Amino acid sequence: MKTRISNQLFLLLLLTLGLTFNSCSKDKDEPIPDEVAGQIPGFGEAEGEPQGAAFSLPDGVRLESDILGESCDTTLSRGSGYYVTVCVGLVNETNEDITLVLPAGLVLIAQDKDYQSGMLLQSTTIVLKKKAVTRCTLFTFCANNHRSSSSRNCAYTLGPVTNSRLVGELIGLLQDKRINAEDYGDDETGYMTTVSTVQSALWSITDGYGLDEYYKMALTEIPNK
Repeated sequence: MKTRISNQLFLLLLLTLGLTFNSCSKDKDEPIPDEVAGQIPGFGEAEGEPQGAAFSLPDGVRLESDILGESCDTTLSRGSGYYVTVCVGLVNETNEDITLVLPAGLVLIAQDKDYQSGMLLQSTTIVLKKKAVTRCTLFTFCANNHRSSSSRNCAYTLGPVTNSRLVGELIGLLQDKRINAEDYGDDETGYMTTVSTVQSALWSITDGYGLDEYYKMALTEIPNK
């Protein structure tokens, strides 16, 4: 399927949802019970770094190079989202194929704070062939509405799996929904309609006042798997 759509069309999809924005120790994986939407560290305009359980690549797997905000020169793509698209090169140094699971809640942290960090809201898998490099375009959702979208001028790191209770609620609502690019094949319109709904819901948490009944109802209309 095509992986890009015009900014004008995507923004129109957002506007149809009625969302308006001005622009984009205990164990760290324990949910934060008293967090407030729009004030979650590392998300929206809140200071600090995203919090949660550390994510590590499996033994024998390493990054080929920096993760940059661009599409790869391969046809392999995974994940879901629009504004934060990155190219991930993964080297499998073992003698066996490995199925890498990228979990829901995984954060890709922009190293330049003028740019948006990304987040997976549903798990996705990448098969890494033995003794080979796999380059995958990874689509993620924007966690900082007022910042610039991804760019090859910005490098990203694999951050934690967020322990945000509010984001966790959103992930739960999406668990059985078709939101990943690999779920839609050539149905670009269906995919982008879903992406706009989910992005709006996430921004209500990271940059707004929380996931209200309007967004919850919109999420129920996303097709089930």
